[in-house]
Amino acid sequence: MFEKEFVVQYFKDFLERVEKEKIIPRELEVSFIPKKSTAIVGPRRSGKTFFLLSKFKENPNSIYIDLEHSAFKNLHS
Repeated sequence: MFEKEFVVQYFKDFLERVEKEKIIPRELEVSFIPKKSTAIVGPRRSGKTFFLLSKFKENPNSIYIDLEHSAFKNLHS
């Protein structure tokens, strides 16, 4: 069963993390296409998540979902 409260808590925790995190601007420039998804790929520990957090701070109407988080373990396609 999909646990709504667990997912809501995930997003609350994420917003707290964004507020607390010291985000260092990156030199990376990404062209975003309106109404399209954009994938940021790269090796581990290369700054992908921090880049996404910085974009989230710039545009709080965006969304970040870590599909490996246990809140989403029961999602099925």
